Amino acid sequence: SRDWSSDVCSSDLYLATMIFILLAVKPLPLGWPSRLFFVAAALQLAWQVLTVRIDQPANCLARFKSNRDFGLLILAALLLLRF
Repeated sequence: SRDWSSDVCSSDLYLATMIFILLAVKPLPLGWPSRLFFVAAALQLAWQVLTVRIDQPANCLARFKSNRDFGLLILAALLLLRF
């Protein structure tokens, strides 16, 4: 049996994160490369929520470490704003 309460909390926080990031860049011109990286970042967060297994420490650590990838995707999206 799976504890969905932690997933709901994580997904809510990740959704809020993406909303606030997108609100912050709303006034900026978003070309297709930036949009692509923002979508990839959102998918990466969704992957974390959907695949995390709280009862498996190695799984949790791998998901936690993948936050670096999320940050790199957001950085790439921001660097590509002009394209």
